[in-house]
Amino acid sequence: MPMPIDFNKLDKPKIIVLVLALASAIAATVLMNIYIGRSIEEGAGSKQAHFLLAKVQELEEANKALNQKQAAYASRIQQELDNLVRSQKAQVVQQPTTEKPEVKKQSLAIKTPTGKRAVTVNITTLSAVGGLLNPGDVVDVLVHLSIPSVDNVAVEKKDGSKEKETTKTTITLFQGIQILAIGSNVNEPADFDGQQKSSNLIITLAVDPQQAELIAFAESYGKLQLILRGPGERTAYQLPSANWETFTQYLEATQGVMIEPPVSLRKPEAPKKNLPPPEPEIKVYRGGQ
Repeated sequence: MPMPIDFNKLDKPKIIVLVLALASAIAATVLMNIYIGRSIEEGAGSKQAHFLLAKVQELEEANKALNQKQAAYASRIQQELDNLVRSQKAQVVQQPTTEKPEVKKQSLAIKTPTGKRAVTVNITTLSAVGGLLNPGDVVDVLVHLSIPSVDNVAVEKKDGSKEKETTKTTITLFQGIQILAIGSNVNEPADFDGQQKSSNLIITLAVDPQQAELIAFAESYGKLQLILRGPGERTAYQLPSANWETFTQYLEATQGVMIEPPVSLRKPEAPKKNLPPPEPEIKVYRGGQ
């Protein structure tokens, strides 16, 4: 796009004088030619004709010199205009861009509700709703635990080693927990693309002191998972833990499907007691009885 020219910076008096001089020279030349033509037609003498021709030549020379000056001045004006355009372009390029003011992030302590504590957990992105979480969302917290068997039975693995038998259990630990921050993001909408590319997310939750202890224990001995709630959803449910027993019971009750849990997780049948053989009885009959 061409740059606008600031004509206020040009030398206006010189331009006006130049234009007037040029117009006067042209008018004089035209008038002189007309006068010569009339003189010749009227039969003027040879001396007067030579005189007029000499004057015409002088005017032509003066006009030629004036044209040269005009050309030089026009060249200088064009150069000044080019310099002015380049200067304006340079000013546009060098003009500093307006930087956005730095927005200070809200303090996490101020955002933490009264009576709550901010606790941070490390959760895999898949267990954090695939990374589609924002600060301010409300979630339920699940924990997946491996509970050792009561009998402390050791199970032999494929490689020949032995490990203690455990029972996998999933428990809804807390419901209606607010997310205070994801990483260092406290207020702004989350970067879903960036969060989904990350394998783990650092998520800060608002919990009470007892919940803080329990979630720290659950994170140490199990795996946490977040379940996202819809806006305004505050209903709390009393849910049993999920294990092989409750899983098979649910399938049988709702789907009519019966499955057998793994052999190692079946309840052992009570051993049959070996009763001693009955002792021989001796009956004595007296008086015919």
